[in-house]
Amino acid sequence: MIQFPSTPTGPAAADPELEAGLRAQQSGDVEGAVTAFRRVLARNPRNAQAHLLIGSLALEHRQVQAALEHLRQAVALEDRNPAAHANLGHALMASGEHDAALESFRRAVKRAPGHLQALTDLAGCYRALGRMERAAETLRKALKAAPDYVPALHDLALVERARGRHAPALRHLEAALAQRPDDLRLLTTLGETQLAAGDQAAAQATAQRALDAQPEHPMALDFMARCLARAGRHADAAAVLERALVTAPNDPRLLGNLGGALAQLRRFAEAEPRLEAALQAMPDAPGTLAALAFVYQETGRTEAAKDAVARALARDPGHVPSLLRRAELARDDDDTALAIESARAAVARAPDQAGALGTLAAALADSDEIEEALGLAARALAIDPELDQAHAVMANLLLATGRFAHAWPHHARRTTGAGGGTHRPPPHLPVWRGGSLAGETLFVYGEQGPGDILFYGSCLPDLARRAAAEGGRVALAVEARLVTLLARCFPAFEVTSDAGWPPPPAAATCALAIGDLPARFRATESDFPPRLDYLTPDPAAVERWRARYRDLGPGPAIGISWRGGATAVEKARRGLSLADWAEVIGRPAVRDAATVWVNCNTATVRRSSPTSPPRRASPLPTGLRR
Repeated sequence: MIQFPSTPTGPAAADPELEAGLRAQQSGDVEGAVTAFRRVLARNPRNAQAHLLIGSLALEHRQVQAALEHLRQAVALEDRNPAAHANLGHALMASGEHDAALESFRRAVKRAPGHLQALTDLAGCYRALGRMERAAETLRKALKAAPDYVPALHDLALVERARGRHAPALRHLEAALAQRPDDLRLLTTLGETQLAAGDQAAAQATAQRALDAQPEHPMALDFMARCLARAGRHADAAAVLERALVTAPNDPRLLGNLGGALAQLRRFAEAEPRLEAALQAMPDAPGTLAALAFVYQETGRTEAAKDAVARALARDPGHVPSLLRRAELARDDDDTALAIESARAAVARAPDQAGALGTLAAALADSDEIEEALGLAARALAIDPELDQAHAVMANLLLATGRFAHAWPHHARRTTGAGGGTHRPPPHLPVWRGGSLAGETLFVYGEQGPGDILFYGSCLPDLARRAAAEGGRVALAVEARLVTLLARCFPAFEVTSDAGWPPPPAAATCALAIGDLPARFRATESDFPPRLDYLTPDPAAVERWRARYRDLGPGPAIGISWRGGATAVEKARRGLSLADWAEVIGRPAVRDAATVWVNCNTATVRRSSPTSPPRRASPLPTGLRR
């Protein structure tokens, strides 16, 4: 807390201009106060009180360099003033010079050994340096002198929370709130501690308590937004933050949190300018940097994302969202060691945070640490049953280990969870659970890309047999490029394009995502047919391509195709480049082939004879059997 003297001390007490500036500062007239203090310094550049006051005002308004300049002058001119040392400590903290700040706070305590605020400031610096035991010891010293001193109770709760000791933290906060029941800072810290303890309902109730006390206060609205965001209600969080910004339009914390909520909604073009505006005022705010890193990562600017995370962790090495973002970036780079290291560090700091547990589970799954990953995902879901990432880990690993019946409920979260995308179940149609299709019209809708539709479509023959045997009908909506193929393969189905996500047919009585068909037809390994060749090529196209290949002359024709992802960012992340195929293409058997096609995310190459150089060409022809 920045300390302002209530009255000038020493020789300055006789200066009426200084007294006038102090009165202006106390009445909220910052401009008038600064003008008065500058007039004092114009007459006497060595006036320590004027330097202290103007430096403290600069710090209060986040003008850190100006604050450092004046507060260093104040300390040099009046070394015995504890407020000058304490405020210099706060300015050094704001500039990231924690070790120098610690010395300033120690000097303040030395000059005022029993000063409660000086002890609390020193403890805050210990906490920022991660020296929790020293912080707790210093705060207990203050509370021994004054057991009801609210700032020390509040900060001791922060220390206990950082050590994972939520119960004593909550006790300290309740003791502080007994004295100040409507204090927004105390209520916010109480709610944050309840969130850290995994009690979402209690945190939401505390947020509402804060809003009841001060309905339009930006701090109360901000905390309610954070509770909503933690519950996955990012649209509601964004709306609350917009409301808060009406009162405080330039508040960097509100701008940063709004940018983070918009990023989670994947409204990146709106999120980025708000995050950048927040960083203009608070350049090293870890939460804002972590959110901006997410925006950069999801829009294909990987190096910028890594730089933002590095800046956040330089400011706070234990910042959990930044550690988790670094883990996700490492996963994208296939650096599983760094991903696991980062996620473990996050879990060590937040052992009850479902998101941290889910990210560590996903990183371990990448390294085939199956049982530990499953255990962590189960722990995450016990805390937050709606966590999509943990459901994905459970689904993938249970499927990989043949535990199909247990896997499918987790797999179903693709379309019903917070990250389910646009292809969600039609709200007015019940989900088909596998019952009789007699008299029913089942609407099956595609999801993800063509490859996924064809993969899950391997269950369509089972569905066709069920519908024929029970007298049901099937309407199938899929990616436009697959309509002709699947209509040819399943003539009894009504197959249409899902372009624009049209409404289901009027006759539909139930619905199912195509990715949920395996849950109805693949309960055990024995349900998987030994060979499934369900796609029927166009006979005319087959003959046309066979004739073309005969014209190429003798020798094998080799085709390689890999295109992953629907967007440019996903293609870059998931797909293979031409350089990835260089070793394969250079092998003798391939080098001597009559034809080589390579169709990947960054280039498409065709060589029509063993001696001709590669050149760009169209994608692989369709309608071919393997």
